[in-house]
Amino acid sequence: MPKIILFLLVLWCICVPQIVAVEQGQALPSLKLQSLVNDQHIELSQITDKVIYIDFWASWCVPCKKSFPFMHELQSKIGKDKLQIIAINMDEDITKAQAFLKKYPVGFDIVKGDSEIAKLFAVSGLPIGFLYDKNQSNVATHVGFNSKTATKLNEQVNFLVAN
Repeated sequence: MPKIILFLLVLWCICVPQIVAVEQGQALPSLKLQSLVNDQHIELSQITDKVIYIDFWASWCVPCKKSFPFMHELQSKIGKDKLQIIAINMDEDITKAQAFLKKYPVGFDIVKGDSEIAKLFAVSGLPIGFLYDKNQSNVATHVGFNSKTATKLNEQVNFLVAN
């Protein structure tokens, strides 16, 4: 009997859409985020005239090993003047995040996350990303990462940058 309950729970988690607090059209929260790699801060409210992609990740996140090279390439292709990718790390042990970044170096911002930031975005799994237009309005949420996610995100970013 316990195996059946476990199976049904897993099936429910896979099939039921995840609930996300940040809905389309909702404004980007005004946060001051601490960089993971230096002493700088990023104030989200100070980012203007750029498309913004907020990505929640952790060193143990298997799909993050594929999303990081993709986001690095996207950031390099579009440029920091038009797109700002901010990856919010959810590791409790920062040294694990730093080890991950040595394997997967990136050209975008890496910041420290915490449970309060995760609650604000209703993060229910990793990776999860939130795409904002140049007016800091949420236009899309991406749960997980695979080739379809990459294609869709690439199309959305290119559209937002062009408009």
